[in-house]
Amino acid sequence: MAAKLNALQTGPTGRSAQDGALVDETKIQPFLAQTAQEYEAFRARVNGTAIATDGDAEEATALGRNLAQRVESIERQRVEFTAPLNAQVKLINSRFGEVSKPLAVLVVELKNRVGDYWTRKRREAAEAAEREAKRLQVEHEKAERKAVDDLCEACKRYMASFEKTGAAMPADLKEALAQNGNLMYRYGQSKVIADAMNADTKARAKADKKGVEVKESAIKVAAPVAPPPPPPAPIAAPVSKTVGVTGQVREVWDFEVVDKAQVPLHFLVVDEPRVRRAILDAAKEDNKTLEQLAGTVPGIRAFKRASVAF
Repeated sequence: MAAKLNALQTGPTGRSAQDGALVDETKIQPFLAQTAQEYEAFRARVNGTAIATDGDAEEATALGRNLAQRVESIERQRVEFTAPLNAQVKLINSRFGEVSKPLAVLVVELKNRVGDYWTRKRREAAEAAEREAKRLQVEHEKAERKAVDDLCEACKRYMASFEKTGAAMPADLKEALAQNGNLMYRYGQSKVIADAMNADTKARAKADKKGVEVKESAIKVAAPVAPPPPPPAPIAAPVSKTVGVTGQVREVWDFEVVDKAQVPLHFLVVDEPRVRRAILDAAKEDNKTLEQLAGTVPGIRAFKRASVAF
């Protein structure tokens, strides 16, 4: 390992990186200065080039070839300087990769395991919350059912009292029906309410007709009260947790394609290399008209354009 570290600190020339740059700029600068001067001359010639005839096009092509060759020459010069450096970088990356990649695989494996654990825990919490919501709903419906049964029983007791005494409905029962009438209708007890309210209306109308004070039934009614709305089901909190000293777990959105046919077009990308291959293959076939080639791929217009090479 000490030898590897020493190699890292030494450039291609064998000099320590602390001694200065790995490449001697005095060898590069004259070439760069000369190329900059050539650029000004080339730019003047390109700006002065007008293509109106075949001869102009030929001259422009010759100039372009000259420029392309100069670019290739510059690239060769660059490679002469960078090739040794790139070889060193490639070697260093390879050597370090030999020890870092196996460790990176272990990191990914542990991340997947920890992520699976917290995903499973989140799922179990959500399932528990759903079970709790169902339990609360069942309890709520039981309480509602009991409230309705109590009201129905009170109404029946009042009706029995009304048939004997003709008395009006007790105030506490009337208030309970006013508060919970909708609940009784929802549980199909509308006839019980209607009978009791009609009896109360008759009793009060009869008292008004006689000009006497309304006499309420003497039955004792513990006015039932409808249960409050069920509490909201507990929601499993999103996973966002610090694990240990440096670990951090949080939920992120991801996706998988389950039916490619239903994915909207604006989420799809045209495979350009495949399209080009299809057009080239079609162009090799005999007896293909330009119109036929243009429609090789549905939804795409194939056409020819000038491609210039120097």
